[in-house]
Amino acid sequence: MLKVKVLLFIVFLMLGNFYSHASTFTDEDNKTEQWQLGTTKRFDTFQSFFLKYGSNAYFRTAYLYDLEKQQWLSYEEAKSLKPALQPILNVQHMDVKLTLAEIVSFTNIDIRDAKRYALFFFDTPIDTDNNNEYLFASNEVFAKQLKKSIEMRKLAAKLVKQQHDVTGYLIQIPLIGYKPQTF
Repeated sequence: MLKVKVLLFIVFLMLGNFYSHASTFTDEDNKTEQWQLGTTKRFDTFQSFFLKYGSNAYFRTAYLYDLEKQQWLSYEEAKSLKPALQPILNVQHMDVKLTLAEIVSFTNIDIRDAKRYALFFFDTPIDTDNNNEYLFASNEVFAKQLKKSIEMRKLAAKLVKQQHDVTGYLIQIPLIGYKPQTF
């Protein structure tokens, strides 16, 4: 019986440790991942952007933008140019025609030191009223999904670092304007 209690206590400590370290994206995380940071400022702005172009808004995924041509690349174009990025690219088709100024306005990024391509990784939404904690971070039911999300973000950072002509932007999505579905 004592072994079971000790084992449960260890599992509890491990879960507590996961939640305390994985509930937000920290400066310490960025020392390793080396993202340039951006934000959509509002969840409904993020959602409206994708709906405007005939698509759903997905986070935990990446899109590639050609800064020289000022062109949002389709999945097929991005995959053929940068096959190593394929595991993190969003596969849905979007016909997006945006100028560089529109991209900067939507993502609130600084492009002065950007390379040829910009990779936009849309992170799990954050609660700005709760220390930028990830959506559902304190909910055990969603812990597995949040862990997958963080692993995907880390993979994206690793893959971007391997590309000499891609700047990686982590786009944070605040929950401002978020309206949960009701059933």
